[in-house]
Parts: sequence; C-alpha cells; structure tokens
Amino acid sequence: MSRLPCVDLDAAIEWYGSALVARIAHRERVERDGVEEALLCVAESYIQLLCLLPPLPVARFLERKGEGIHMSATGWPIVPRHWTGCEPQALS
Repeated sequence: MSRLPCVDLDAAIEWYGSALVARIAHRERVERDGVEEALLCVAESYIQLLCLLPPLPVARFLERKGEGIHMSATGWPIVPRHWTGCEPQALS
C-alpha cells in the first residue's frame, strides 16, 4: 500500500483513478485526526490518499511545498532494483 498526502482529494482521486485505472474502495472524513481520506484499489493493491485538513502543520507544509509520495510499501521483489538511481520528478 502507498500513502499519498494531497491538497485536493477529489482531484487526486480523479488523477490516480485515471492514471492507474483505480477505483474507490472507501472514502471518509475523520475530523478527530484532521484528515479526509480515500482508499483506491489498484489491481491487487491499494493507494491511500490523505487530504490533511488545516491547521495541521503537515497540511500547511503541503500547501507551501506541494504533494508527493509519503510512504510506499510493496511486496514485489523487482521494484527496489528499478528505483535505484531514480531522481524525484513531477508526473504530468
């Protein structure tokens, strides 16, 4: 499962849904944690999109610096080999 913070949950759902042919498995707003989240099913795995609600410090950071991958966990043994030497880049 990969956990991806985002600023606009609806836009992130649309983008990842289209780019990865993902479907929404679950969506909820958890006020006590300051997040709105969506769980997208991609093949046999999941992506958790987290929209952090102000005034959380991380939400302010995302507003200033932009979105990106927070955590990615996988059971595929070949993936780390492909990530070696990768430089951060924006996807359009």
